[in-house]
Amino acid sequence: MSDAGLIGGFADLPSRLTATARHTLSACNLKVDEQLLVLTDSATAPELTRAFTDAVTASDHSGEVVLLSVSPRQPAFADLPPLAVDALLAADLVIDLTTVPWLYSDSFTRYGQECGARGSRLALIWGMPESLRTLAACPPSATLANRARRALPRLYDARRLRVRSAKGTDFHADLGDPLDFQRSFIGEPPTSSGMIGAPLCASVTAPFVAKTAHGTLAFVGAGRFQGPENFPIRTELPVTFTVEAGRVVDVQGDPAAGVALADWFARAHHDDVFVLMDCNIGFDPRAELVWADNTVVHSFAGGIMIGFGNPYQYRPEGSHRPGYHLDLMFPGVDVDLDETPFIRAGSFVPDAGIG
Repeated sequence: MSDAGLIGGFADLPSRLTATARHTLSACNLKVDEQLLVLTDSATAPELTRAFTDAVTASDHSGEVVLLSVSPRQPAFADLPPLAVDALLAADLVIDLTTVPWLYSDSFTRYGQECGARGSRLALIWGMPESLRTLAACPPSATLANRARRALPRLYDARRLRVRSAKGTDFHADLGDPLDFQRSFIGEPPTSSGMIGAPLCASVTAPFVAKTAHGTLAFVGAGRFQGPENFPIRTELPVTFTVEAGRVVDVQGDPAAGVALADWFARAHHDDVFVLMDCNIGFDPRAELVWADNTVVHSFAGGIMIGFGNPYQYRPEGSHRPGYHLDLMFPGVDVDLDETPFIRAGSFVPDAGIG
């Protein structure tokens, strides 16, 4: 049961979004004299942009506030214009409200390489209109962030993950040595120069060791096609992925979602989209998974998100990427870390130490 009903059926959406904006700026430690840049694109929900400008106006902030709007990236993960990256690097804090991500691009790599020395930090907040309910329901939470941080030692110690469900999932993958395969809390608020985080995402992530994923994934839930266009996918009937040596080799199932997923793989511009990339474990019970926006797909409590695709590799002579991937949240599953129970039927076991 989510707490979405606590926000008054969204009749008070503007005030709730402003509250989320206020909590976000506070979590990111915006100082009174710092320059704030709010990055949008032409599809960003105006209510969300207004929430952040209203929040900073109502505060004691005296620094400059800059609004920068770009065209939505086409395809997803295309580079930002160099002048836009220059502007981001000149700001103390950047709030990214774009609707189509520019992560996994050379421009994002450049920002990450230079932001520490330039005194800039970046908060990623997905601004698509369908995300408004989740953003209103899920402001940054110290309680949930601490739960996510407490999960990291268990993931660092684990070398293998196994996922099972009554729907037919029986899947395992190696997590490897954390020195080589880093686990992380993606919701760490960017509070100092050089930090990049998604402060509304109570979620931890771990990559898979190449070619170690095997088994069956029975998808019943919600997810996101992350390019070349970004949109949700939902299904109440299982879509079954067969995985061998770290790759999807077959997709079968529900006539609607199964066809959409099979077609997405078939249209891929690069073989890397068949690779099983990573997983995310969420801790936020406040939103409904059926909303299927980026935040809830990554942070939903009671499931594990599996990432399909290897969307980006930086190379000095130019990047090599298909430009998109797939994020699917599997709710209500059992998750074992090194054969030790961690999640059962979508709930953390008492011994998990999550609290």
